[in-house]
Formats: sequence, C-alpha cells, structure tokens
Amino acid sequence: MPLRIRLILLTLIAILLPDACHAKKANLNYDYTISGHAIAKEGYYLVEVSALVDKKKAANIETVKQCALLGCLYKGFAVDRISQKPILSKTLDDKEEEFVQKLILQDYNTYTSSTYPLQIVKVGKKYRVSSIILVSKDILRKDLESAGIVRKLGL
Repeated sequence: MPLRIRLILLTLIAILLPDACHAKKANLNYDYTISGHAIAKEGYYLVEVSALVDKKKAANIETVKQCALLGCLYKGFAVDRISQKPILSKTLDDKEEEFVQKLILQDYNTYTSSTYPLQIVKVGKKYRVSSIILVSKDILRKDLESAGIVRKLGL
C-alpha cells in the first residue's frame, strides 16, 4: 500500500477512534428531570421522570427508565417535603464508571419497572417523554455495594 494512503488511513483512525471510545459515555448525557411522585413501599423509590430527546424513536420507556436510574444515582430528588440524596456522592474511577454505565445502559430493567402510561409530547423539534417509574433502591444499593462502589450501610 502506498505511503500516502497509509497516512490518510492512520489520520482517519486517529480522528475517529476517540469518538468511538467515548460513545457509551455520550449516551448518558440525557436532558431530564426527576422528582418524587409519592412515598413508595419499603425498598423502592417512586419517581416521575421527564426526558427531552431529539428523535421520536428515542422517546420510549427505556430512555425514561435509564434517566430514572441516573437521577437516583447522581441527582437525587424530593417528595412530600422529604429530600432523597443521590446514592453516589463520590467521584468514580474508570472501572467504577464503566460498571455504572453498564448498569444504566444494559441492566436498567433489573432495577426499574413501570405500569404507568408513557406520555410523549412534541416540544419544538424535540420530544418530551415522561412516565412514573418504580426504582428498586435496595437491589440497586446491594449491587453497588458488592461492586465496591458504595460503602455498606452501618459500616
């Protein structure tokens, strides 16, 4: 292969490779809001989540469930004058961040469920999708503890 073609290919790889490596992290940049809907039964959060997405195809229950997990982990929420702090309060290293991304992007159904209707509203060129999600905080916390990301309660 001529040198010129090799240089062009190497340049393209150098330009495109960083974007491919950060593709998973980019999926976590949702524009969403989370608030407590009501006090849920022991071991669960009942949250109302609303996400703004670019395409109607992304306006689905999976997006809302992922945003519910993101909100419980990183934002926290309030319900009936009770404030729920985020589960993760420390800065994560790369291995921990990878675990949390996998949890949110692939394993979200393990921790979330919804029997409430999905609402989709067109807002300008985007879509606002919202629903009420039940998040299993006990199972979520147990898995984060076993992965060494959060400390066990009482220790």
